Amino acid sequence: MINWFLNQIEKIKKSPTINSKLLEKGEKQEIIFPLEKQDNQEWRLKKWYVNKGEKVKLGQKICCIENDKNQIEFESFVTGRINYFKVEQQKIEKGDLISEIIGI
Repeated sequence: MINWFLNQIEKIKKSPTINSKLLEKGEKQEIIFPLEKQDNQEWRLKKWYVNKGEKVKLGQKICCIENDKNQIEFESFVTGRINYFKVEQQKIEKGDLISEIIGI
């Protein structure tokens, strides 16, 4: 039994997700829009790829933000449940809280 347990720990250590932040139940991780306005371009939240309350995994695409020239897809860097703050087509500026992920 101890050998099995130690083998499981070794598998977890080798997992690519072990380097991600693991949220405790109820802990929140904010997703902030990092870019500044450039060339008077207006950024908007184009599309959500997940629904409110849906579980998201590390690396999963959660939303798309775009302007006239560029498009950015945001990926989750933690595992948890998604909670929205911005709605589709809403204007986004630097430092805006797009959403948060809550640990489950």
